[in-house]
This record gives sequence, structure tokens and C-alpha cells, in this order.
Amino acid sequence: MEADWEEKLLRAANRETEEQERLFLGLVDQASGHIDAHTAKVLLGTFTAKPDFGTQERVESVLATGDKKVVLKAVLEEMPRLVSEAPEWAASLLGQELEHRTELLLSNLPNMSSEVQSAISRVAQNEEFSSFYPNAELLAQ
Repeated sequence: MEADWEEKLLRAANRETEEQERLFLGLVDQASGHIDAHTAKVLLGTFTAKPDFGTQERVESVLATGDKKVVLKAVLEEMPRLVSEAPEWAASLLGQELEHRTELLLSNLPNMSSEVQSAISRVAQNEEFSSFYPNAELLAQ
């Protein structure tokens, strides 16, 4: 990845034009196979409530190229921000972890800050979330 990848990615994350969208996706793709804790956090920082026209699914795919423990930790650490700034993404990302990596998620929760645990509990207690993910009660604290 380029030395100024993070700066370029965050600048391109606004993506108000098709050209910006292509630039953003190209930068996201550069991270594929190079996911470490910092890169995962930067990519997760691009999740907002602003319409993304399907581009965040590409971010999810690139995150999936990383070690599941590293990605999970980054997702959990981003939960407080996501809950307040992008609640739909908070639910989606947490739901994916709950559905596909339940044991890993549950084993990591006790090590998370109270702020992270509180954010996760808020998502888990949401009626829509709990109806879509039957084992959501595992996250309620």
C-alpha cells in the first residue's frame, strides 16, 4: 500500500461523485490481504450513516481478508462510534460477527472496555436486531 494510503482513503471516503467512488474502491482494494489492526480500524472508520451506494460491502469483503481475531477486535473497538454515528452498520457488523464467529466474539467481550460492552449491549437489546439474530441474548448484559 502507498505510504499515504490512510490519508487518501479517508479523503476519498466522502465519495460524492462516481470518480471519488472509483478512487475510494481502488484504495480499499489496496488493503486486501494487508489487514492489520491499524488498517482494519481505518477501514472501519469509513462506515457512516451517509448513503454509500453499496461501496461499504467492498470494505467488508476486504476486511474479510484479514485475520478474524484482528478484524473482530477492530469491529468491537469501533462499536461505540458506530452505535452513535452509524447504527445500522453497528448492527450489521455485530450481527455478522455473532452469526459467523459466535465463540470468538463471546470470548473477546470480557476483555473489552465498559464503553464497548455497553455499545454492544445496546445493539443486542434492539428489538429489530434480536428478532433477526436469535442468539442476540448472548450479548445482552
